[in-house]
Formats: sequence, C-alpha cells, structure tokens
Amino acid sequence: MHSPFISIIIAVYNAEKYLSRCIKSIQEQDFSDYEVLLIDDGSTDKSKVLCEQFAQKDSRFLLFHKKNEGVSATRQFGIDHSNGLYTIHVDPDDWIEPHMLSSLYKEATRSNPDVIITDYFIEFKNKTVYKIQKPLSLSNKAILNNFFNGLHGSCCNKLIKKDIYDKYNIKYPHNTNYCEDLLVCLQIYQHPVKTSYLPQAFYHYDQVCNADSITRKYNIKTIEQHLNYIKNLRIILSKYPQKELVKKGILIALYDEFSHNAIYYPEFNNLADETKEVILQMNVSTIGKYLFYSAVQYNKKFFSFIFRIIYKLHTQLSKLPKLAY
Repeated sequence: MHSPFISIIIAVYNAEKYLSRCIKSIQEQDFSDYEVLLIDDGSTDKSKVLCEQFAQKDSRFLLFHKKNEGVSATRQFGIDHSNGLYTIHVDPDDWIEPHMLSSLYKEATRSNPDVIITDYFIEFKNKTVYKIQKPLSLSNKAILNNFFNGLHGSCCNKLIKKDIYDKYNIKYPHNTNYCEDLLVCLQIYQHPVKTSYLPQAFYHYDQVCNADSITRKYNIKTIEQHLNYIKNLRIILSKYPQKELVKKGILIALYDEFSHNAIYYPEFNNLADETKEVILQMNVSTIGKYLFYSAVQYNKKFFSFIFRIIYKLHTQLSKLPKLAY
C-alpha cells in the first residue's frame, strides 16, 4: 500500500455550513500525494452525509466515525490512523491556498525538517490580516519561548513528521479542548527536533465562523476546559529544565485565562476553591490577591474592574513576574 507524503487531518463536528469550502480548497491543490482523514466526531447535523459523499468520490479521502469526544481526542485519533510521512491539521471552518501542499513538499524535501512553520491569514468580516510567524531563531529553546511571545501554537500552520509523535510519545490531551495544539507543540520542542521556517501564508483562519468556538465563548464548561489546560501546561512544562520558561508560561496562562475571562462569569464561583492556589502563586500585592479572589468568590464587577487595572499596571511594570513555588 502506498504511503502518502502528507496526511491532512480534519476533525469534523457539526460543520455542515462550511465543510464543503474546506474540502474544495484541498481538492484544488496542485499537489496530489496526500490523504485526507475526515473524522466525524459524532456530528448531529449533515456533516456525516457530506463526509460520506466526499469519501465516495475520492479514494484519498478516508472517513472515520466515532463518538463525540472533542477536538483534542479527535486530532489524536487522526494522528494514530494517519499513513503519511508528514501530518498537518485543517479545521473544517477554515481553508487553504491551492499551492500549500506543493510548497510544503518542496521545503520538506529540500531541508528534511521535523517541523515546518509557516505564516497564516486571519479572516475577519471585512478584512484579511497576514500573520508573520518567523521564530526569533530556529533553536528549540528560542521557539519554546516564542510560543509565549507571539508564535501561534496551532498545528494548522505546521507540517510535522508523523514519527515525531511516535518517537517521543507525544499525545493530544484528552481532558481539554482548549489550546490543545499548543500543548502538543510544547511537548515537541522539548526534544531535539529540526525546524524550518517558510515565510509564506497558506492557511486561512476564519474568525467569523469561529465566533462561537471554545476560545471565544465562555461558560462553566469552557472555564473548566481552561482549568484543565493550565493543569496540562504545568505537567508538560514541569519536565523542561529551563525553570524561568516554565514560570513564564504558567504565569501568562494564569493571567490570561483568569483575569481576562473567568472572573466575569457567575458560574466561576463554583470553582473558586480551585483558584486559591492560582491566586496565591501570582506575584501581585496582597490587596491585588484580595481583589482577584473577591471577584472570583463574589462575582463583584467592581472588584473585577479594579483587578484588571492592577493587572495591566503590573504587566507593564514587570516583563516577567515571578511565581512563588
């Protein structure tokens, strides 16, 4: 059986409105040595029917049906069932340029990297933004730092060798569907992998379709996902010897997830006890910790507002606050 050069993994869940656009952009590629893994994650709309139609028309499209487990488990399912030398993910609400695969193939055969990082597009309602993703350097340490300073953690703008996952036992976490790609990238770059940067954008990340995604819509379930993300982040970074990077990564996650999002939701009061450890580890003043905890415990908008001011002042005055372990 022929093993394709590239495996494209598409985690599909209730994507009937935009799946055809995504698939069409793949069918229009000027490169043919690829397979597409269409993984239906228990969709309840017509996504299943659409996937079946595409798979019937093109033998390169492999269809899998599974119970709903979330995007992270579905991405891992795709990795486990892929046959390509390299893998890349494409979300069903996004699309790619027709020369993406051929350009990635040329770079892969030229430099034989483990990972190729590319630029990407962000699609808003009335404009397209080009996002440059050039790392400060191609060393693993620099790229790890870069993930907390401007480098996108998505696996949709990265071509990754399949055997990297197997060789280093890298897995998508099953208990979170938030920033799961970043958690995989952080695992990858704790190992001696070779990286190439291709200064071109091929991937279109649709912010309009993504308006209701877990990264932008908040309720008790997504808050729990954010807590799981931070727990996984701690576990993954705890294995890395550069402790300052560990502190930086966790600190950014704590500030971003809690001070910007969670404290505005009444449901978060139910998780207040779980945030005590988080608050105690933040290097802010005693009054800052009190205001933060008050905002969480009592959902007072005034406390939340004051804490946000303290947070902004604090981050401006200190580039890398320390965590107290």
